Amino acid sequence: MKLCRFVLILIPMAAVLAVAGCGSGSSSDSSASTPPPTQPAKLSAGNLSASSVTLSWTASTSSAGVAGYNVLRNGIKTGTSATASYTDTSLSADTTYSYAVSAFDAAGNTSTAGTAISVTTLAQPSQPAMLVSGTVTSSSVSLSWTASTASQGISGYTIFRNGNKVGTSTSTSFTDTGLAATTSFSYSVSAYDSFGDTSVLSAALQVTTLAATRTAPTAPTSFTAVQNETFCNVILSWEASSSSTGIAGYQIMRNGSALASTANLSYNDASPAAGTSYNYAVEAYDAGGNLSALATADTVSTGNCTAAQSFRLGVMYTLAQSTFSILSPTSSDVKLNLNSALYPMALVKNQNGYSDVYSVTVPGDLKRQTYNFQVGGVTVRDPYGVMVEPGTNNNIVMDPSQTTLTSGWTPRPTLANRVDSIIYEAHVREFTNDSSSGVPAADRGYFEGMTDAGTTVNGVAGAPSTGISHLADMGVTHIQILPFFDFNDCIGTTADNTCFN
Repeated sequence: MKLCRFVLILIPMAAVLAVAGCGSGSSSDSSASTPPPTQPAKLSAGNLSASSVTLSWTASTSSAGVAGYNVLRNGIKTGTSATASYTDTSLSADTTYSYAVSAFDAAGNTSTAGTAISVTTLAQPSQPAMLVSGTVTSSSVSLSWTASTASQGISGYTIFRNGNKVGTSTSTSFTDTGLAATTSFSYSVSAYDSFGDTSVLSAALQVTTLAATRTAPTAPTSFTAVQNETFCNVILSWEASSSSTGIAGYQIMRNGSALASTANLSYNDASPAAGTSYNYAVEAYDAGGNLSALATADTVSTGNCTAAQSFRLGVMYTLAQSTFSILSPTSSDVKLNLNSALYPMALVKNQNGYSDVYSVTVPGDLKRQTYNFQVGGVTVRDPYGVMVEPGTNNNIVMDPSQTTLTSGWTPRPTLANRVDSIIYEAHVREFTNDSSSGVPAADRGYFEGMTDAGTTVNGVAGAPSTGISHLADMGVTHIQILPFFDFNDCIGTTADNTCFN
């Protein structure tokens, strides 16, 4: 409180109070004598997403105590914090912002703002593409799409029907059930990452459910499940069902869960574990989604095989997941590029006699998805792949059950040792295309020509053998067919028998 001296001067008709002087003393205006807080320092950004950022800084000090901090975005106050951190939300993706922070005390003193930093938010997850329908019944629709990408990785997908959310999926497929028959629906999908940031909706897909039918297919008969003598694989086979509307396919169950579906009358289960018992069943379904009764088989045990025997290089596909494996003895930097998303591959030891094998398992039904490998930063195709995308470095994941012959494949000849193999390289076209091959003219240069036995040079009796018979005469045990799906000088060629494709 300031102390002052006053003088009272008496003047007729008035009294004037005059201030003669003030002495020094304390003041109730403490802000005039309290220094402001120190400036916040070392401002940094973390937990960056497409829509938010977390800021942190070194705490300020003040003799009156720091009451909090003002957070400035692009020079405008966006919020306050009582601690030395702040999360700013509802930001725009792929946008640059300038942040600065000042401190304030209880008396209202404010520091100058600290050094500003620039922060650019991440891009939102990419839009899911190629939304297509799979099996459509009177009450369900199966959907699949191409995987999205995001800096933080994709956590899952949200599925919308007629603009309303109907479910989520952690894979690139989803089955919508409980639908009305003969009804059209509009589907779209968005991706989301671990921060909850979402992508733009995919292009809409119109799907109409089938008309309801009342008669279920008959159950498959003569269903058997037999373990392969050499590997853990289990070979399933059955006789055809019947339906007034036609059989659309067969659903295979293993231990009560869906394993795969196929239009064939056999299936090779390549994914059993060693020393395990399995119960298999199969049911038929028609175009309306009506299911037959289950046909069951005897329990199969894989006790006579080893886990390594089930392993193979390339892709091991199942409806629930696919395992990708490649031999890389010269580089440990091995990644799978699946639909532009990179997956690090880990070294696995002694798989079926191989070392230097790198592998990764990706969940979900990946059928028809594109992939390649990156080895030491170099993009390479899968040398064990069975389908490619012409004119690119991409392989395509395929369901091997779709190529299973109705009568099954001929068993692979056994070798006492792998080094007993005698391998011959051949092009399908060059193997029999010459007129002197003795192969029927209609088969020359085609797959059929490779299977024609008993041929000789120019078809002359007693002349040296040609084609497959000549290889057998030489003791060849294996043929490596050189590229025929996508040969680099035949891109876009459509003329018959004029190039290697």
